[in-house]
Amino acid sequence: MLRVLSGALSGAADSGLPREGLPYWILWLLLCVIFLLVTFIFLRDKDLRQRLSLSLYGPRRRWNRITLQARLNKERKKRAALFQDLGRTARSIEFRPKKSSGLVKRLEELEQKLGLSRGEMQRVSSRMESLQAAVKPRRRKGLAAEKAIKVEKRDLQKILKDISSLDRHQNSVLEELGMMVKQERAARNEFLPLYAQIDLAEETIQEMQPIVDSLRKK
Repeated sequence: MLRVLSGALSGAADSGLPREGLPYWILWLLLCVIFLLVTFIFLRDKDLRQRLSLSLYGPRRRWNRITLQARLNKERKKRAALFQDLGRTARSIEFRPKKSSGLVKRLEELEQKLGLSRGEMQRVSSRMESLQAAVKPRRRKGLAAEKAIKVEKRDLQKILKDISSLDRHQNSVLEELGMMVKQERAARNEFLPLYAQIDLAEETIQEMQPIVDSLRKK
C-alpha cells in the first residue's frame, strides 16, 4: 500500500502540478493518511507487534534485574551489619549462646591484637609529630628527621593495614555470634529491636531472591 501511495504521489508530481509544489493542507493530509496506514499495518501484523514488544522488553528486563540485584545486595549488607550489632551487643552484656565458647575466644584474641596495634599506632603518630617539629629551616637535624619521618610513615601504613584486616575479621566473628544469638532467640530486652530489624531484612530478601532468579533465567 505504501508503494502504491508513493507511486501515486510521484505520478502526480510529474503530470502537471504547479512548480511551486503541493499546498500545505494536502501535504498534511498525505502525512495523516500515511500515519493511519502504518497504524493499520501495525495493528494487523501480530508478528510485528511481538517483535517490537520483545525488542523493548529485553533492555527493560535487564534493567529491572540489575536494579533488583542492587537492592538485594544492599539488604544482605544491612542484614550482615545487624548481625554484627547483635553479636556486639551480646559481647557487651557478656551473653554467651550455647556452643559459642570458640567464637568468644577468637573475639578475645582479636580484641587483644587490635588493642596492641592501636597502641603502636598512637606511638608511631607521636614520634612523627616530634620529628615533624624538628623539620624546620636552618636546623642541622632537619634532613635526618625527614628520612626518619618516611620510615615512620611506612610503619604507620603497615599498622593501619593490619588494623583494617583485624577489624574485618572481628566483624566476621561478631556476625557469626549474632547469628547464633538470633538462632537461640534469647528473650533479652537488648536484643528485641535487632530481632525485629533482622526479621524484616530476611523477609525482604526472601521476597526479592525468587524474582531476581527468574529474571536471570529468562
